[in-house]
Amino acid sequence: MRHHTQLEPHGLVWTRQVCERPLEEAISDATRKALGWVPQEKEFTHNLIVDGGRARLARLLGGASTATIDRMVLGEGQKTGNAPALSDTSLVQELSQSNGAANGIYAIDDVTEKFYPSAAAIFPADPLVDWASSGGVVTITAGVTQLTDASGVNFLTAGVTRGHRLTLSASGTEVTFVITRVVDSTTLELFNPSGYETPALATNQYRVDSSGTQLLISKTFRGNDFPEADWGPFTLITEAGLLCQDGTLFNRVVYVPDQENQGLLLQPDDGSGTEISIAIEWLITF
Repeated sequence: MRHHTQLEPHGLVWTRQVCERPLEEAISDATRKALGWVPQEKEFTHNLIVDGGRARLARLLGGASTATIDRMVLGEGQKTGNAPALSDTSLVQELSQSNGAANGIYAIDDVTEKFYPSAAAIFPADPLVDWASSGGVVTITAGVTQLTDASGVNFLTAGVTRGHRLTLSASGTEVTFVITRVVDSTTLELFNPSGYETPALATNQYRVDSSGTQLLISKTFRGNDFPEADWGPFTLITEAGLLCQDGTLFNRVVYVPDQENQGLLLQPDDGSGTEISIAIEWLITF
């Protein structure tokens, strides 16, 4: 008997350089000379939720932990040979000031920097339509639960994917599943611990949406919080992560992984340039 019970947490990091002027004009002469390149305006980066984060998420969902994500850690480690791995327990090198003192961990405000997006409709996508026009049939074969739709719905083009939630209404009784695999354009594999199957002759309807099990962390680092006297003319961020209350590393991302001397730029305006800040948005879904 096969079981598909593991759900994969995913993350997406969106970073953006924040500046009142074009970056080419905002960079000071000292920064330009040291860098030799101009930072990207924005960057989308898939990140890795490490083993410690997965275990922490499981304990949190199971009620065995209350250690929520409460800090973001910035790093300046070398990238060569240090690609993110599931076994990571820390960044390669925490960000440090000019005097060598590590100072790369920053608190996340629960009220202003954490958001919990609501579930979003996937299929049917029309917010005025609650259910698909025709239903699917849920069957269990050799321990594997599948929903099959014979009405011509194409799950692939509809954007249905692993981790989405499927709600089935069978003659008015609603049952919710998590999609563990899109088998083909008309067949979904479901996590079904209760062993539910649609009754014969039942009138079935269903819908697919994102589960609402999402966390968005949005934090801006001001360039002027990194003054030249303490940090030098600029500060370069090459990696970042999220930390739980007990210090467990939840995930890790490396910026511009193919360029050793590139990353995210922070610059104060107390030198000869303009303040350059960084906005980081971290979306976790499972």
